[in-house]
Amino acid sequence: MRIVFCDIAWMKYYKGKSENDMPVSDEAFQEDDEHALDSNLFKVIHTISSESLEEGTYCFGAIEKRYNTNENNEKFRHQLHIENIYGSQALVENDSVEDVLVIWCAKEEHGTTTVVGWYKQATLFRDFQTFEYVNDNGIKEKRYYNVFGKSENCVLMPTGPRHRQIWNVPRSKKQGRTFGFGQSQIWYANEESSDEYERDYVKRIIMQIEEYDGENWTDK
Repeated sequence: MRIVFCDIAWMKYYKGKSENDMPVSDEAFQEDDEHALDSNLFKVIHTISSESLEEGTYCFGAIEKRYNTNENNEKFRHQLHIENIYGSQALVENDSVEDVLVIWCAKEEHGTTTVVGWYKQATLFRDFQTFEYVNDNGIKEKRYYNVFGKSENCVLMPTGPRHRQIWNVPRSKKQGRTFGFGQSQIWYANEESSDEYERDYVKRIIMQIEEYDGENWTDK
């Protein structure tokens, strides 16, 4: 299975910033920084047909949100190396990859990184895409994204279940682990890894996702 874990800021609902729901992370939050792209991960948007999308309801996210600077001091987004996703090595020249399980993870208030939700059968793009839509206030907005999933395949867990130990996500520099998040915001996990601990962990998380029957805050 193609699978990727993504480290994001902590929020309750991921449906836009509000006084009661601001992105929280170890880094200082600014209006225009990378965490602004995290704040609408589970906001369901109805789109019309476009070059890359059929008409329908989707959730949109961003992986690899940091900037580079060229010789003219112009900022541009990093590319997402989709060929690093397990089972996608042959896609080094492709612009996108389909049928990926994207698992969104965040550090909760006690410092533990935990799964907060996921997109099943998601599509990921090497470069950022944009589209415009009319928000709930009737104002036209532009969205940047490099991953999307159909809304029926997107799950945001309530804050309660996120605190359960079974949803904890490893960081490779802690407790001598050889897998998990490092300095990157992305962990290209491998359920067929030669490391039996990584292999067992990934397979367990996939099983938990497949068996999850709790509340879905995407609909909240």
